[in-house]
Amino acid sequence: MEVSSPCLLESLPPEILLQVVKQVTDPGCLNRLLCASPVIFRLFSHGHNSFEMVEAALSDVTHTTPAVRSLMETVGLFRSGSMPVWTLHNFLEDFVARSVMGTSRPMRPRILPSLPKHVQPAVLRSLLQTASRIHDLTQHCLYFYLARLRGIQPRLRKPVDPSFSYVGGYGPDEALVPAWQRRCEGVPYPTPEMGPPSWAEEQIVVRAFWRLQLFFDVKRAARAGRLGGWSALDLEALGRMNVKTFLRLEHIRQSPVHEVLTVLDYLHELGVDDSRLELPVTESRHAVEARSIPYSAYYQKSPAKLLKSAQRSAVVKRGGVQLDSPRAATSEGMLMAYSISISNDSPIKGIDVMFYRRLGFGIWDNRRLAALGLANKPQDDGQNVITRQPVYPPECYWFQWRSMLSSEVIEEIEKKYVTE
Repeated sequence: MEVSSPCLLESLPPEILLQVVKQVTDPGCLNRLLCASPVIFRLFSHGHNSFEMVEAALSDVTHTTPAVRSLMETVGLFRSGSMPVWTLHNFLEDFVARSVMGTSRPMRPRILPSLPKHVQPAVLRSLLQTASRIHDLTQHCLYFYLARLRGIQPRLRKPVDPSFSYVGGYGPDEALVPAWQRRCEGVPYPTPEMGPPSWAEEQIVVRAFWRLQLFFDVKRAARAGRLGGWSALDLEALGRMNVKTFLRLEHIRQSPVHEVLTVLDYLHELGVDDSRLELPVTESRHAVEARSIPYSAYYQKSPAKLLKSAQRSAVVKRGGVQLDSPRAATSEGMLMAYSISISNDSPIKGIDVMFYRRLGFGIWDNRRLAALGLANKPQDDGQNVITRQPVYPPECYWFQWRSMLSSEVIEEIEKKYVTE
């Protein structure tokens, strides 16, 4: 009977195997490696090896952006009981509002420490498991919304008259006619097939899931007594909070809020109850490996005035060019929807922006919006200015945004105008 030889990787001396495993730059991949190899799992569980492996994976900006790393480390602090003693007010105002959601800029921002080296291997393993779960949920969530977006694509129309506008004069006499009373025939126009998700869209959803996970872990830490230094009043106030009050999701004029709300809507569609404080396990039919951060996501190293919003916490070199940390991926879809809902010149003022969020406009990147004819084309790809693209005011796209609505919804909006 022939005995199979052991895997060459697992037969390496522990000190060499540790250096090999530290080359894994994707937390999800590291988690799968621990599941597949008992030898590597034992190595992970010994001494500070787990910290070195996870630290190596999170420090490398090949897969994990600084924003996601910060969220993962903060979750780890709460799980390990290493969270510094802050007041709830300071935590929410100086950290959550600024670093997690980006909805405020306090005068003295607080910075949390990194994970301590003595953190338990079980805590670090749980972080890797959460990263894998979030990766799968991200793919499922993106394709869930892509299916809805594809369903609405055939409705898209543009005005048959290129000069038609909802602002300024209307008709041969240039009369000041209210936007909702202006009429123009719409014609379909070609748009590309919607899919697959871009790297930016994946990052938007990954980051939103980690923001939710932070809320879950803060609440769990309070229930488990891992916030011993916090006052009884703070713990009582925290116990009354839900995800919307914790993450300040009432700031609907800001993109991060709609990113989280879009993911929350998706979880509610799956029947997930927020009070369980746990993300569901799902297996996406669109299983893909975590993608490396693309070259275009980095700011090229150059004078500070050209790096306005670039974080300088990490510097990498690609092709001999020194680059700053990858910029945060954002979506402007819901901001455009919100502006349409409140503008006095809008033909659908008062529209419930939830309609657009149900189609995923809180997570689609600007390239997808432009491909759908709903926004201007991006002017650059992060490294280079693309051939100068024409820039049109937002109202030039209102006809297309309106065309996604059903006739029943439009009639309901116009009835309100008649009665006002």
